[in-house]
Amino acid sequence: MASPSAVGIALQQLAAIHRREITPQLVTIYNATLKDLDDATLQRAVVQCLCTCKFFPNPAELRDAVGANVM
Repeated sequence: MASPSAVGIALQQLAAIHRREITPQLVTIYNATLKDLDDATLQRAVVQCLCTCKFFPNPAELRDAVGANVM
């Protein structure tokens, strides 16, 4: 399970590159939608998106980056 601190770090990394403000509401949404990923998987998703996303990735894009959107 992705810890709230890991999600916060992920958002800070993404925000630094994409120059986006991180709001409390954004943190809440990302925590809720990424909580089933473990910290290492979340970090892999962030690295993948930093390399491939031209815009700030939404939770679905982060999940897609590590194949976590399989139902």
